[in-house]
Amino acid sequence: MNRSMEEGHQEGVDRRSPLRILVVTQCFYPDIYAVNDIVEEMVKRGHKVTVLTGLPDYTTSKIPPEYRHGKRRHEHYKGADVYRVQTIARHHGPIWRSLN
Repeated sequence: MNRSMEEGHQEGVDRRSPLRILVVTQCFYPDIYAVNDIVEEMVKRGHKVTVLTGLPDYTTSKIPPEYRHGKRRHEHYKGADVYRVQTIARHHGPIWRSLN
């Protein structure tokens, strides 16, 4: 057995190649969550990161004016592409929230 196989590496796989990573999360910047730091770190390591998330409203239950009416559905956060989609507001009942 060769050395790379003994170390648990797959032969022919270059571990130095950047990954393309999709992060799907309901909440993201400007709301404050650990996922923001995780995305930032993955970008620092050279990976191409795309985030699919909802509109920022978690802490206030109100969408900020700069995100209303279809504005800022694509933006960048510390080197990552961020795409935002509409979700059901938290103040709706459990049936509505389950549609998220």
